[in-house]
Amino acid sequence: MWHRQERKAYNMKKLLLGLLAIAALGIVTASALAAGNGNTVFLCNSAFLTLTRCLTVSENLSTIVLEDMTELASAQCPPGAVLAEGWVGPGSEDETTSVTFGTNCSPPSKAENLSGEVLLNVCTLVVSVKAVNLPWTSLAYLTGTKTWDTIKPGASGNQPGYLLECVVAGLTMKDTCTTVATHEANVELENEATKVLVEFPKKLLISEEERAKCTLGGAETGLVYFGNNLLEALEGGAAVALELSEE
Repeated sequence: MWHRQERKAYNMKKLLLGLLAIAALGIVTASALAAGNGNTVFLCNSAFLTLTRCLTVSENLSTIVLEDMTELASAQCPPGAVLAEGWVGPGSEDETTSVTFGTNCSPPSKAENLSGEVLLNVCTLVVSVKAVNLPWTSLAYLTGTKTWDTIKPGASGNQPGYLLECVVAGLTMKDTCTTVATHEANVELENEATKVLVEFPKKLLISEEERAKCTLGGAETGLVYFGNNLLEALEGGAAVALELSEE
């Protein structure tokens, strides 16, 4: 049997939200947007979305990594494993209505701690990853020459996040990690041909007050980094051009 103290020691407390996904979470805080000096809006099929919105789908282009950097519990989802749907518009608004993690997410053999040391990953099997508190809303901001998308709670009022189930020392551990209202997460947006690239930092060591809240680890324990995702617009089931533009 695994003793309670051992179980607590292996709590995967820093698996953050982040995704989340795909239109989802990065780790630049809202305070970084305070100096914003412009406004960015979405264009769908070359039209400004003044009063309307446009259906979007997205998938990850590179591996998405969820990692508990204190307990060395790490999960990774390969390209194409994370799919999302949602809307952009009106204006700078966008929404994520569904996020699906494939069954091919797996634990890498090694995990990196906050000191930069690469050690054995305590997670031996990823049972599942699921998004929680959908839908999520977002708002695009222009800061200097960069556009960021700030992730906010959806209609439920609950913070965006995900539930990870992972086998540690033979037992399935569950950890729900969500963003913190006072430190909203952000991703960078960039035009990519007729689509929008959603860029997550590969790794970002943020201060404790900016970390996510996890059910096992508690407040200020969540940390996450991801790859890139591509956001595509659809009208009537057909792909149309999606882009960002200064208003």
